[in-house]
Amino acid sequence: MLGEADTDKSNTLSVGEFAPFTKLFEAARAQRHFTCLDGNDDGQVSAEELVTHRPLHGPCHRRPF
Repeated sequence: MLGEADTDKSNTLSVGEFAPFTKLFEAARAQRHFTCLDGNDDGQVSAEELVTHRPLHGPCHRRPF
């Protein structure tokens, strides 16, 4: 993610590069949570999966992040 946000390739993030970096970070985090919730790997999260997997109540044990 740093490489994507570091547009000037300085291996650091400027103030202007930091906002896009946080968006990339949050998108990756949301994808990890979704993957954890999607217990049957069908690309959708059901109400049952929300109750069963509950990633906000501890680490996801289905897959390593």
